[in-house]
Amino acid sequence: MVCSIYLLSSSSAFLTLVISIPIYIFVKLKNRKRRQWILYFVITTVTLGTIVASNEKVRIILDNAKEGKLKKVLSNDVRTYIWKASFNVIKSHPIIGVGTGDVRVELMKEYNIIGKEDLIIHKYNAHNQFLETAIEGGIISLMVLLMILFTLFYFAFKSQNLLLIQFSIIVVVFFIFESILYRLAGITFFSLISFLLLIKPKNGHKDF
Repeated sequence: MVCSIYLLSSSSAFLTLVISIPIYIFVKLKNRKRRQWILYFVITTVTLGTIVASNEKVRIILDNAKEGKLKKVLSNDVRTYIWKASFNVIKSHPIIGVGTGDVRVELMKEYNIIGKEDLIIHKYNAHNQFLETAIEGGIISLMVLLMILFTLFYFAFKSQNLLLIQFSIIVVVFFIFESILYRLAGITFFSLISFLLLIKPKNGHKDF
């Protein structure tokens, strides 16, 4: 899995890796002797940090941060313009949104207003599931999505289901950077895996 993420060079995937693996190690090793826990944690952190830092995309970001150019680089990032356009659409239709069939149309209008023809050519979606949902169904739909995520975390901690916690964290991170539920594959993945993990605690097993 780590090798696949490294080759994909996805920022969101690296972020989930950095967040989820330390949490997993902490939960699994917390009852061991302190020296063993510290040793495992340090080795994993150093290994993970080395893998992430050696990636070209991550290295470029770190170099720009050292030179004080990170803010400029982020301001010119495609997602910055996409999210700006998305917020503009939401402001125009805050309560019930524009409907599922008009999201692309409204975004194209905003891309045209801000003068980004390349975004129009590629017909980019919101690249953020929260923004995508808010555009489609307004604040009402966004609250429903947040409630679903809250429910996942609630049952994950209540049942002490580590896999569900990890899955929920990964989903939230990817929701920030991609419109996962924009495609059938994303909807199927989210609904199927969350369902399977929700029924897992019925065997009485708890992870922490």
